[in-house]
Amino acid sequence: MHFVIFAHDRSGSTSLAEALSAHPHVRVARDPFHPKYSQWHPSERTYRDSLTDVASLETLLDELSVQYNGIKVLSYDLSEELYTHLLLLPNLKIIFLRRRNILQTVVSGAISEQTRVWQTWDLKSQREDVYRDLQSIDIRELRKALEYQIWLQIYYRRVVMRRPRDSRLFLNYEDFYSGDLSQNREHLLGVLRFLGFGAADLSKADQYLDPRAAKLNNEDTYRMLPNAEEIDRVLGSDTNGWLFDRGRKSGRIS
Repeated sequence: MHFVIFAHDRSGSTSLAEALSAHPHVRVARDPFHPKYSQWHPSERTYRDSLTDVASLETLLDELSVQYNGIKVLSYDLSEELYTHLLLLPNLKIIFLRRRNILQTVVSGAISEQTRVWQTWDLKSQREDVYRDLQSIDIRELRKALEYQIWLQIYYRRVVMRRPRDSRLFLNYEDFYSGDLSQNREHLLGVLRFLGFGAADLSKADQYLDPRAAKLNNEDTYRMLPNAEEIDRVLGSDTNGWLFDRGRKSGRIS
C-alpha cells in the first residue's frame, strides 16, 4: 500500500478518490473496511470480517496492495487504536481530508440518512423530488454529532502531525472543491505530485472536481429542511460554520 486518504464524513472523499483514479497509475480502494464493501464490490470479499487487531490490519493492507496502491477510509469505520496505527505506519503517505464547515458536515450527513442518497450518482430522480419530504432534524442529536466531529478532527489531526512532514498532506474540502475548476485541477495535480505520480491526461477527473456536478447538498437543499433557520441560529458559529453563508466566515478549527 502506498497511500491512505483518511477522510471525515461528507468531506468529498469519494470524489477525491475517483479524481485520483483518473490517473492511469492510481488505483484506490474505496472504504475497504466498511461492512458493506463486498455488497458494493461483489467481486471482492468483506475485509472487515478478518479485521480483529493491528496484525490483521497490516495483513489486509498487504493483500489490498496487490490490486491497489491507495485506499480511502472514513474516520468512523474502525477503532481509535486501529486508525492510530494505520495513520502512523512509516511506509505510507497520508492525505488528511476534512471539511472546515462542520455544521454543514453533520447536516449533510443527517439529510443523507433521511434520503439514503450519499452521492450525486445515487439520485434516481430530480433532487427536488427526493428532498421534498425532508423532516426536521433534532437539534440535540445534531449537537452531539457536531461535538463528535470536532473531537474526531482534532484528535486525528494530532496523530497525523506526528508523521514526517513529507509524508502527510492536509486538505480542506472548501479549498479543494472551489468554484474555480482550473484551481481544483491544480489542487489535484498537487496531490498527485505529493504521492509521486507524474503528469497524465486527467480530463476524466473534471466530473469529480466540479462542485456543480459532484456536490450533493448546498444552501438550496439545506433550506428544504423545515427547521433549517433554527439549526443555523442555535448551532451556527464562526467556529462550527454556518448553514447559510450570508457573507460570514467559513467555520474553522485550529
